[in-house]
Amino acid sequence: MEGLMRALPMILLAALCATSAQARQKEVLSWGKAGVSFDAYRSDAATCGRQGYYLDIADTQAVTTLKAATRQLDANEAALQSAAMTGELSRVMDITASSAHIVEGARPDQRFAELRTMMTDKVAACLSQLGYTQFRLTPAQRSKLKHLKQGSPERHAYLHALGSNPMVLANQAV
Repeated sequence: MEGLMRALPMILLAALCATSAQARQKEVLSWGKAGVSFDAYRSDAATCGRQGYYLDIADTQAVTTLKAATRQLDANEAALQSAAMTGELSRVMDITASSAHIVEGARPDQRFAELRTMMTDKVAACLSQLGYTQFRLTPAQRSKLKHLKQGSPERHAYLHALGSNPMVLANQAV
């Protein structure tokens, strides 16, 4: 359980950074500030990203729900091993069904989406406070971006070039 809680922020940060194929087809959003230097752009991104990463989510309803479900599933796992060793097939089936209901009731996809939203909102608030605005990439810009490897210096430079351009921000602001 403690391992899950330590890994949860990293999992959520990865989810924040990942974009689905469907989202990429619809729109791609980024953040920019007219005339910002590349170094300031990267520093601000890291600063705000850390605020999202280190957001205290421990007492949120989403985490409370996931922790409770994890405790129930841990108890079921112990009971399942015991039932399997004694050959109690009907008990194994009951425990398996109970575990499925626990997962279904916890709705982990929804809970992780709630946490992702909290973290994303924290990053967005930080960027806004630093004077950044969100903008929508055009189809041509999206096409070029998809050919640049995520995390690459070329991709960072391209997004900075767009995000620091006052005309892009004026015409494509969200």
